[in-house]
Parts: sequence; C-alpha cells; structure tokens
Amino acid sequence: MRRLPRYFRGDLRELPQAPSRVFAVQRKAERVSMTGTNAYAVLGDQGVRRARVLDLGFGGVAMELDSLEDLPENLLAVLHVPILPPVRVNLKPVWKQQTAQGGFRVDAPLFPEILCKFP
Repeated sequence: MRRLPRYFRGDLRELPQAPSRVFAVQRKAERVSMTGTNAYAVLGDQGVRRARVLDLGFGGVAMELDSLEDLPENLLAVLHVPILPPVRVNLKPVWKQQTAQGGFRVDAPLFPEILCKFP
C-alpha cells in the first residue's frame, strides 16, 4: 500500500517552500518565457527597430533593446511570437533596467482594449 507524503498526514516539515522573491505588487497574470524562440517585436511606425521578446502574458510583455535612445513614452509595436499571428499593440513602458549583457529590459503592460489588433 502506498503512503501519502508527510505533509498530507499533518507533518509540516516537508511542505514546499515559498518563493524567496517577494514583490510589492503581485502580477495579475503569469508570463510565458520566450527564451529559446525567435520571438521579436518590430517597434515604431516605420518598423526600423527590433527588440527581442523575453516574456509575454495577458498582463504584459518584456522586451530587450540594444539602447533606450528615442524610446517614446507610448510605443507602437508588432509582436511576432510563436503560435500567434503578428499582433499590433500600443505599449507604454513602465519599467526599464540595464541587463548584464549591456542591453536594456523594458516591461510594458497590455490592456484588453489594445489586444487583438492584427496588422
């Protein structure tokens, strides 16, 4: 007969540990990592600038850019990610951080009214 793990029998020593990172604001939706894919975003009206998409979810998108030069407060982008057709979104970058490789990570929320716009 198979025995249940101790935490199902009332022993709390084997409970899974809580994550060590605690954020001030909890994300409303999980994000899916785009690592290992060729996901990218074409930025701007002319589409001359590209960014690598790091992760994507219902709540937002994270991209990596080579530089923050000429990054507007509101940004038009076309996201090219696996499984979806190209999606045109309006982004308002809310968080920026330089990466160890010298690029810049930019996070922007996605709102329902700006989703589902196909070029």
